[in-house]
Amino acid sequence: MLLTDWGEGWPHACLGTTTENQEEANRRIPHLVASRLRSEFLGVEPMLEPVDVASWLMRPSRDRMAAISWIIVGGSGGGARPIHLDWLRDPRDQVRTAGAKLFVEQIDSDHALWPSITGKGEDPAQSPADLRVQEFPL
Repeated sequence: MLLTDWGEGWPHACLGTTTENQEEANRRIPHLVASRLRSEFLGVEPMLEPVDVASWLMRPSRDRMAAISWIIVGGSGGGARPIHLDWLRDPRDQVRTAGAKLFVEQIDSDHALWPSITGKGEDPAQSPADLRVQEFPL
C-alpha cells in the first residue's frame, strides 16, 4: 500500500519488495512495477532458489513506465539456508545486461560449503572475486 500523499512519488524515495524465490517474484514484482515509478528495487534475499528477474529489468516502455533499477541479493547469513553461487551469478548477469545496479550483500555462513567464510558471510573480501559487487543506484 502506498501512502495517501504518494502521488507520483517523492524525489528522494523509491519502492522495493523482497522476492526470496521465483514464486514470490512472480507474485510481488508485478505489483511493484504497476506503481509506474521511475525507480524500484528488489531484495532477493535470503535467496532460496534461482530467481529470474530479467523480464522486469527491461527499460521502461510506453506500456510500462517502471523499471527495476537495483537488485540486492544475498544468502541467509546464518547458514540455515545454503545458497549456491550460480544463484547469485544469474541475477548478476541479468542486471549487467539490463544496465541496472547490483549489490551482493552476503553469500552465506554455511561453513561446510564456505570454509573460508567467517561471521555471516557479509565481508566481500571473502566472496569470490566475481561476486564482490556492491553498486548503488544514482
